[in-house]
Amino acid sequence: MSTLTVRHWQKPDDAALKNILQVQIFEDPAWPPAYAHTLNLGDWLGNPADLGRWVAVSAGCVVGHIGLGTINGSVAEAFAKCTGHHPDQFAELCRTVVDARKRGSGVASALTRAALKSSLAMRRIPVATVLTGRGTWLEMMLNTGWQRIGDIETIAPNERLVLLLAPRKFVDGVNPDGG
Repeated sequence: MSTLTVRHWQKPDDAALKNILQVQIFEDPAWPPAYAHTLNLGDWLGNPADLGRWVAVSAGCVVGHIGLGTINGSVAEAFAKCTGHHPDQFAELCRTVVDARKRGSGVASALTRAALKSSLAMRRIPVATVLTGRGTWLEMMLNTGWQRIGDIETIAPNERLVLLLAPRKFVDGVNPDGG
C-alpha cells in the first residue's frame, strides 16, 4: 500500500485534478454542478479557496484536493445568524474531490484534517456546505460529527445547500475574538 501524503497545492497539480474531475463528472454528472462543466475545472476548483489549498499524493500521483476559503453572501449571513459569530470568523472547507479509485482509503479524511488544522491555526471556525443532492457526502460529514445548523436555497431546482459546523471539539477550541 502506498503512503499517502498531504501537501500544499501547486499549479502543476491542476492537470491531475482536472482528470479526476472529468472522471467525477462522467460518474456523477451532478457534481461538480452543471455550470462548472463548461469552465476551466482547475480554476473552478481553486476559486473559492482563498485561505489555502491542499492535495493528497499517493505513489507520486495527486489523488485528492481540498480548499479552505472565506464565506460571503447568503452563506455568510446564514452561518452568522445560526451561530451568532461574524462572517469573517469562519473558514469553509470547500471543493473536496477524491480520485474514484482511492475513495474509502482515508484520502478525504487526511485532506479534511489538513484544512481543519489550518482553519484552527487562523483562529477561524471551520464550516462546510453540502448540496442535498450529494447525499453520500452529506451522510459522511454528519456521521463524523459535523453539525447541521441549517440550509438555504440554491439556484438549482430541488436542491438546498446544507450548512455544517465542524464537530464541537473543533469549534470549542477556537475563540475568534482572541480571548
